[in-house]
Amino acid sequence: MISLIIGPMFSGKTTELLRRLQRAIIAGKKAILLRPKIDTRETITHDELKKLDNIPYLFLQDLADFNPEDYDYIGIDEGQFFTNLAHFANLWANSGKHIVVAGLDATSELSMFEEILQLIPFSEEVVKLNAVCTRCGSDNGAFTKFVGTQKKDKVLVGGKGVYEARCRECWKLD
Repeated sequence: MISLIIGPMFSGKTTELLRRLQRAIIAGKKAILLRPKIDTRETITHDELKKLDNIPYLFLQDLADFNPEDYDYIGIDEGQFFTNLAHFANLWANSGKHIVVAGLDATSELSMFEEILQLIPFSEEVVKLNAVCTRCGSDNGAFTKFVGTQKKDKVLVGGKGVYEARCRECWKLD
């Protein structure tokens, strides 16, 4: 089974992913969280494996470097940054693993992330989360707005101060 959790930044995608992995562990399943090395917002240990509220996690450059054999549940955070996401999610799901992917559905310019888009037809479950708009407080913060000073590439990893969650009306401002 593949579950896909999408939405803008600050919508709780990673929180929901971790909640699902935690429930799997409570149910006696072996779970792991995979994160892309491009996301440098966390420090890593020498062997790159840490525990997050009893959930082991691993930083990877490529999903091909991971052996899923020992796990029942595989969580993939920031899925938009992994090439061949749909290929590996399908491969692992077809071998009986439960795959939970969290990722952005669009860039701050509202361009789609191909890796996420390619996974949708293969997912048994797709959940779209919204954030709270940082401008007006609406619950309909469905978009990510770049508010930093300069963005040269499609991807600039960052958080608050660089991006904001916005509703449709507030996204059009600026």
